[in-house]
Amino acid sequence: MKPIYDDGKRTRYRFNEKGQVTEFKKIYPGKYGVLDTSIVRCEFEQHGPVRLLERVVSYRRLTSYSYPEDDVVHLEIKVKRGNSPWQVIRREELVTQEDHNSRGMNKRITRGGIGEKAYQKTDEHYDGFGRITSREIWNGNRSQSIETWVWQDDKIKGYFKNDLLENRQSSIEYNIDAPRQEEGKWCIEECREWSIVHHKNGLPKGWIFMNPKTENMEIWEFDYDFFDTANR
Repeated sequence: MKPIYDDGKRTRYRFNEKGQVTEFKKIYPGKYGVLDTSIVRCEFEQHGPVRLLERVVSYRRLTSYSYPEDDVVHLEIKVKRGNSPWQVIRREELVTQEDHNSRGMNKRITRGGIGEKAYQKTDEHYDGFGRITSREIWNGNRSQSIETWVWQDDKIKGYFKNDLLENRQSSIEYNIDAPRQEEGKWCIEECREWSIVHHKNGLPKGWIFMNPKTENMEIWEFDYDFFDTANR
């Protein structure tokens, strides 16, 4: 077995009491031993997200959400660099249409400038149990990506993605016979076996990926901090 080295990369997720991701921070080694950081913060209200702030070094991008109707979302996108003022670069509209039938539901989400023709559409299909089975994203008349979820009984069996722009396929398969479905196969460029180990309290401790041919192994280790949201 080959030794495993710490590559210095750290990723931190913060969740609110509803389990929604409110912060995503990625720290990774940069040039000359300097650590670079990218941060994404999201604020939620009853309807959904209201602010999404993305920051990479001195560059910032702020997306504000408003909900004029139940099936319509308006987005205002602003950017800034360093101490420069915010600049609005785009105002967009998301419109959702749902079609329910005896086999499940079809959902279409269109995206475009407010009052303009949509430049992107997303088609999603759900089965009779409310589980997503496919998603296709179109830019204009060109399909960008196709995603498929495969279910067996009440368990997820596999997820497959075909990125048509990058001409790249990826997948994650689950061993449905495993007690907690926490092992299987992960394929992006190369295929690796994956499994999850747990702390005594049941929380995931690490995600292990191994190439069975080369025995190269990668481990994503999880640490946890708990806090009272009412006091923060």
